[in-house]
Amino acid sequence: MSVDRVLLDQLYRARLMELRERAESAGFRKNGSVEVLRARLIRNQVMGDYDFSWDGIQAMSHLELGDILKIFGIKSSGSHKERRQRLWLHLNYDSRRLTVENLAEMERDKLH
Repeated sequence: MSVDRVLLDQLYRARLMELRERAESAGFRKNGSVEVLRARLIRNQVMGDYDFSWDGIQAMSHLELGDILKIFGIKSSGSHKERRQRLWLHLNYDSRRLTVENLAEMERDKLH
């Protein structure tokens, strides 16, 4: 898997305000935590050729998921199902708002 390692390094070293400026100049939403902004920028600028829809993630191989999780800085061990869920949640939900209490209250449709 080839990615722009220089851009990836810049995104990981950037502070919140720098990430917001990058997001705004690229035309993306600039709200959210450092993790949310970084994930949004990596998804769109570094991994732009990949399909991160629910179906796209489901179609990824176990090895491919492991490589992608590492790029996003997410734990890459676990079963295929756990990897898919971890990637989906990382790309679509803010970890600060996604607590056990909130998960229990969310409907299945909102999670998918």
